[in-house]
Amino acid sequence: MMTLPKPENMPLSHSPTIQTLIQTINYLSQYQIGALLIIERQIPLTEQDALRPGVPLKLPLTQDNLVRIFRPSSPLHDGATQIRGQEIIAAATLLPLSCQPLPRRYGTRHLAALGISEQVSSCIGVVVSSETGRITLTHKGSFNNNLTLPQLQIYLQQLLLPPTTESLP
Repeated sequence: MMTLPKPENMPLSHSPTIQTLIQTINYLSQYQIGALLIIERQIPLTEQDALRPGVPLKLPLTQDNLVRIFRPSSPLHDGATQIRGQEIIAAATLLPLSCQPLPRRYGTRHLAALGISEQVSSCIGVVVSSETGRITLTHKGSFNNNLTLPQLQIYLQQLLLPPTTESLP
């Protein structure tokens, strides 16, 4: 099993959303708790995007709330949890599966994360494997697997934070 850096040893972004996501995914990965998070950006998911809408929630985005949702004993752990800004807006959402052929080691969570990222190009999918604890990110139909926490943080910063003036020509 891979050794994961502790969140306090990692540089954290200035975004509370990214900090919460990285800390939560670190925990879920270490304990091999399966998870599918869908992070909305410019275009929110609609009921038409889901095969079955999730349970509506209005919870602050915290590590405790996310871990409670994804515990195997939770009735909300199956399906995706939708995040908008600093809020968990739904859980147990059933998403369309991608038709892309993935190796058999990837399961339904991975196919759902890829499927929704193909359908709603602005959303980001993050999967934690319940079998290995490995982390995958999907965006615009791309599949980035076996990510380390620092790699995931970089992806999330690039996708969620506005560009800085330093990066402009």
